[in-house]
Amino acid sequence: MVQMINNPLYKGFVSVPAERNIIDYNSKSIKDAKDTINVLVLKVEFLEDTSSLTTGNGKMDLRGSEDDEFVYDSTEQTYVRNLYYQTPHDSLYFYRQMEALRNYYLDDSRNKLYIDFGIYPKGLYTAYTMKHTMLYYGDTINMVAGLFNLFKDALKEAEVTGGVDFQKYDCVIIFHAGSMWQTDYNGDSPFDLAAVYILGADAVFGEQVTVGGKSFNDGIIYSETGNQDGGYAFIQGGLVHEFGHQLGLYDLYDVSGVTMGMGGWAVHGTGNWNLDGMVPPHHAGYNAASIFNANPNSDYPSWIYFNQTTTIDKDTQNVKIKYLGSNEDTSLKLVKIPINAYEYYIVENRFVYQNPDTSSSNPDSNGFRVWKDGVLVKVDDYDISLPPDIGSGGLAVYHIDKTIIDADSGYNELNVWPNYAVLMEEADMVQDFQTNFYDVTDLEKVFYGSPYDLFFKGGVNDMFTPKTIPNTKENNGGNSHIYIYNVSPPDTVMTFSLLYDYKVKGFPFYMNTAADVNSPVVKEINGKQVIFLQTMKGEIYAIDKNGNGAFNSTGLVSLYNSAAESYSTPAFGSIVKTGSDEMVVTSYSGDVNVIRTDTLNSRGMFVSVKGSPFTAGDGIVSSAVLADIDDDSLDEILFTSEDMYLHILEYSDSIVEKEFSPIYLGSESWSMPIVLGDRIIVLGADGVVRGYNFSGVLLFSSPTENIEYTSSSPLAADIDGDGTIEIIFIR
Repeated sequence: MVQMINNPLYKGFVSVPAERNIIDYNSKSIKDAKDTINVLVLKVEFLEDTSSLTTGNGKMDLRGSEDDEFVYDSTEQTYVRNLYYQTPHDSLYFYRQMEALRNYYLDDSRNKLYIDFGIYPKGLYTAYTMKHTMLYYGDTINMVAGLFNLFKDALKEAEVTGGVDFQKYDCVIIFHAGSMWQTDYNGDSPFDLAAVYILGADAVFGEQVTVGGKSFNDGIIYSETGNQDGGYAFIQGGLVHEFGHQLGLYDLYDVSGVTMGMGGWAVHGTGNWNLDGMVPPHHAGYNAASIFNANPNSDYPSWIYFNQTTTIDKDTQNVKIKYLGSNEDTSLKLVKIPINAYEYYIVENRFVYQNPDTSSSNPDSNGFRVWKDGVLVKVDDYDISLPPDIGSGGLAVYHIDKTIIDADSGYNELNVWPNYAVLMEEADMVQDFQTNFYDVTDLEKVFYGSPYDLFFKGGVNDMFTPKTIPNTKENNGGNSHIYIYNVSPPDTVMTFSLLYDYKVKGFPFYMNTAADVNSPVVKEINGKQVIFLQTMKGEIYAIDKNGNGAFNSTGLVSLYNSAAESYSTPAFGSIVKTGSDEMVVTSYSGDVNVIRTDTLNSRGMFVSVKGSPFTAGDGIVSSAVLADIDDDSLDEILFTSEDMYLHILEYSDSIVEKEFSPIYLGSESWSMPIVLGDRIIVLGADGVVRGYNFSGVLLFSSPTENIEYTSSSPLAADIDGDGTIEIIFIR
């Protein structure tokens, strides 16, 4: 983890996730792990120097601490480990550091990934000596060049010295003498090397670094320690972080340095510094669900998922979710909740678990943690380093935006202000990780996080909805309608409920009988928007925006005794007089009902127009179409029927046929007519499109006849933009 803000070229080389697959998917790995990565570990030191611009003198620190490894704790009345005791940085020390890296990924992957390694040169105290001082490689003007030259020189020195079978190794870690650039708190050793993963030797040198017939294009450069300037920084967390890049993972902190981006909840946030870097937490959220060592151009059939997500996209009660640090691999641990086509939430249970076996006659080991030769090599649950107290935790919710990932992942800039691809929704109502550093008042909360960033009963927030802070809105401000609620207290298994609340308050409105293909229509009546719907049994409902009856308590405004079912959608127009609003519905009995919407009877029902219902000769499936085809400022009623006619009705003291109606089609029809300019377009059940003028004269018929019953209605549109209208229908 390193911020190199001044030179944009740096971002293309440093901490960018690997572009190659280094996992042998076809071989059986060790310790029942699914896949094995073989790591070449090189120990290097520099020509000795006395410069104050670097930490140390260029040589590995083989002195160790002068204080005791164990100290007496008067409270516990026993000897406990001195956390700040430093063992000599010999081969055994680096072996234990690699063992710690192996144990972390074994645990985090649930035994899916095993790290095997070989340390060179052999010998307890030996290291490869570079031909330059650290000042040469740590040149602040040419930081990238220095890192890559150290990478190349170390590999070449190992090749010249001999004894290394480079062909067996997949990747490289180079441990060097001295401390790291990131922990130069006082700014007095600027030539310390950054602890980073680097990629792109071929771009720097024109070719990859080839040794012993094996080519390497990337690797990890890491210091023997992070200690300096009176501060302690253990290297276990940083190694896990950089090795995550080797496996293809992205940084989740803000690499621009404007905000934190992500805190101690994620290894690729600031979690690699948890407990002074000694205990990195589990990979979190997006990275926890990622494909490890993914390569878009790879044809490998099976990539590694440390954790599988379960998608829940419907209302669900009491979802049980196991804590992320659990060793079992079958329980639900990561829940994906879709927001839209590009955004989703990942929900996980982060619980700080400590194995109860904390007592042992050996201060080095118990069920909770294992030390070996002065190095912490394993803990029972790596989330022990999270902000909550032991035995506490909650639900972590991450808002993922794929559009930002697709746009910015090539630069490893997922969480750069102001656009965050993986945003932790902080339940304490303050987005500390997105706060500009100039506005920070509580650095601890911004750097590591707060226990109350999690959602849990008894916390600041036990629900996450469109109305809470934070809320479930889309990144563009749209309402996702997502409610995460009934969140339980912290535990190893937590529960929550999920609601996709697309219903407007007051709805659904329940009708007495069912609708089929009948569609609702919204019409403005007396200045208010009203929803009209007809059921198959001839009930017509008028409903207001609050889900109540618009004109009476039941919402039922018309009921006619239909001898058969109705499939029509209400149509509205001025039929009786100019400016009036009549409603027209049809039924399979052959009836056409014309209803006034300006008059209610004593029962709160609309009344029918004189002459309604009009009865045609056979069943009507289609809805009516209203249009003024004779320029009298009143609408005519057009519909088709199974009687093989196109009917055109008008009001003349009653509902009657136009003088040229009905018009014989020669085919049954379930389709709604189209009034297009000065023509009426009708689609028959025989698949033929017929065009008539407003006097009922046939103008054309299409050569599209088919014995299969055509039941759709036609659509008119200029789909090719040539100024000519096309007729579209489905057979």
